[in-house]
Amino acid sequence: MPPEVPWWPEVSLSTGRSWGEVAARYSEIVEQQIAGADLRKLVHESAGKAKSRQETARALLERLHRDVRYTGVEFDEAAIVPRPPSETLRRKYGDCKDQAALLVAMLRVAGVPAHVALLRAGTGADVEPDLPGLGVFDHAIVRVAGDPPLWIDPTDPYAAAGDLPTPDQGRLALETAAGTTGLQRTPESAAADNRTLETREFFMAEEGASRVVETTEVWGAPERNYRRYYAEEDRDKIKKGLEEYVKGRYRAEKLEKYEATDPANVAIPFRLTLEATGAARGTTSGGEAAVAIEAGPITSDLPEEITNAGEKEEPRKNDFLLPRPFRTEWHYRIVPPPGFAPRPLPDAEEKSLGPAKLSKSFKADPDGTITADLRFEVPRRRLSPEEVQELQKSVRELKKSRPILLTYGEVGEEHLEAGRIKEALDEFKRLAALHPKEALHRTGVARALLAGGMGEAARDEARRAVALDPSSAVAQRVLGWVLSNDLVGRPFNKGCNLAAAETAYRKAKELDSSDAPARGNLAILLEYDPGGTRFGPKARMPEAIAEYRSLRKDLDERRYDFNLLVDLARTGDFKAVRQFAAELEPGQLRDIYLVLASAATEGVEAAIKQASSLASATDARSALLLGAARWQMTLRHYPEAAALFSEGAKGAPNGANILSLADMLRKTRRHEDLSLPEDEPMSVVKRLMLVLFDPGASRERLRALHGRRVPPPATGDLRSPRAGRHAGRGGPRSGPRILPGVHRGG
Repeated sequence: MPPEVPWWPEVSLSTGRSWGEVAARYSEIVEQQIAGADLRKLVHESAGKAKSRQETARALLERLHRDVRYTGVEFDEAAIVPRPPSETLRRKYGDCKDQAALLVAMLRVAGVPAHVALLRAGTGADVEPDLPGLGVFDHAIVRVAGDPPLWIDPTDPYAAAGDLPTPDQGRLALETAAGTTGLQRTPESAAADNRTLETREFFMAEEGASRVVETTEVWGAPERNYRRYYAEEDRDKIKKGLEEYVKGRYRAEKLEKYEATDPANVAIPFRLTLEATGAARGTTSGGEAAVAIEAGPITSDLPEEITNAGEKEEPRKNDFLLPRPFRTEWHYRIVPPPGFAPRPLPDAEEKSLGPAKLSKSFKADPDGTITADLRFEVPRRRLSPEEVQELQKSVRELKKSRPILLTYGEVGEEHLEAGRIKEALDEFKRLAALHPKEALHRTGVARALLAGGMGEAARDEARRAVALDPSSAVAQRVLGWVLSNDLVGRPFNKGCNLAAAETAYRKAKELDSSDAPARGNLAILLEYDPGGTRFGPKARMPEAIAEYRSLRKDLDERRYDFNLLVDLARTGDFKAVRQFAAELEPGQLRDIYLVLASAATEGVEAAIKQASSLASATDARSALLLGAARWQMTLRHYPEAAALFSEGAKGAPNGANILSLADMLRKTRRHEDLSLPEDEPMSVVKRLMLVLFDPGASRERLRALHGRRVPPPATGDLRSPRAGRHAGRGGPRSGPRILPGVHRGG
């Protein structure tokens, strides 16, 4: 509330005739108390080498803070009359008027004219200018004559000379000196005077989370607050608070150390430096490096009435008075890992947040270092109701905004993705030569070789990386991937070594349980059977499901959520499908699984109702039903698939084609359910087709289909068009051709 706005109705009166009279009378009291004080030795020791008014005031203020602590003593006459300087020095404590009187006496001995000034401190109602009197004041400070005058509050040990604490700023003060005719307002700081500068340096790792060094420099009110906290708070509590800070701000694993300048020495600027490791706000993975900057916290010095205001908050009727104007600056310096280059940076921006300003700028240096600067400034304390409302809205929107992403691409990786295999190999080999004792760049060489179809060389290179650093989870993960491919770079194809790949992935998990790609790849590998068929009859689906679940539980890793849903559906656990899908963010893909689960557990009608409840629009409902129908067809639940396709066709643009598919599925049967009588010739053809399209077909199954006069095939692929033909190597067949499975004669 502005100081001139009354908080409640009141009646005030005064017995003083003028402010000049009040000032003169109190000046007599102060002069009488400090008269005769012998402070020459103390002043000479403290400020004998000072060359200016500012230096003198600073030196004497430091001495006062060292020798006298603040203690409020306000009984009887002491509530108004300051103690003599000699008594304050002997007691080593004093209240505001005792300390103000002592500092005035010390300054005068040093040849600096000064007087006690009275004011009502705080943010509440100020002194009424038309009612002169002594009883309205509750605080005493010092005014040093000059142009401009120097105001000092000796009760705040963390406020330098000329730097008034916030409660003293902008208040009506009475200088208790002969010749005073009225009140004068104490100076108010500008936004630039209350400045916080945080320099945040990210040193990006070649793989994984970064190291962060944050250096905080402060001026004005923020500086006083920092000094007070680090001087008076318990050490263990400070450390715990900083540990929580780096975990929240940088998602860091550990606060390695922190250092702060002497908070009691106001003669040197205050600086706080902290270092944290494992900072996931800056992460390198899979050939990309990125730092995420959340801009919302830059407004945290605003009061809660601004930052926590809801959208339906009642508009104010009066102006709002901020504690102070201020400026907060974040300077980012991001050092990339070797072999990485900056990607295009965001555009510079300057925008208004009501009365405040937020600016952002970005720059990439020739060495790849990115610098980013964010500055938030509130230029004045007093805000109108409309400005308050606009600032509240802007802060809410800033908190909801997406993080600013500053990204790098690995040069070799980008060559690889673009199919420039030679360039990728050259880059990875260059980095490997620069870092011969590191396994990471060898893994890049292995991946490039694999992409170029040189699988044997890729395996050798991946094994070389593991040998170079057996403790590297990345090396084991890449070895697992290379072994999952055949010798020309085709994943899960004939010639891959799935057993050895699994061993490598499990070793990577053992070395670094937070390596989500290794654990995800392991889960995918478990979905393949030994023959390389995904979701085959011998695939270890329960193990894959368990790995996906542990990824979510242990690491809160969600990129494999739909892999888990696929596996649950493939294994027929539709209760689990429904339960897990309900935990995911709403969306069409998730909703398809909910409809699928309803169809599998409650029937098609329930699935249709589920789709209608999830999507009101006809086309959206149709998409859910068709998605569930395709799943049912994949699972070979043909009657259910047909019913869902028929219902989904009603809102689909190609409804006629879908209805034709539904009609076909109504006639489709699972081959296990087919009846193949021995006496029907077509049964032989059907059995043959079943063998030919079975990836696990054996020679014995095909041999059983041949007649007695047809010799078995000697060699060759059973699915070859030539398999099963006569075995003779010259001349025509002897005798008539015999249809496989049809016996002639008795």
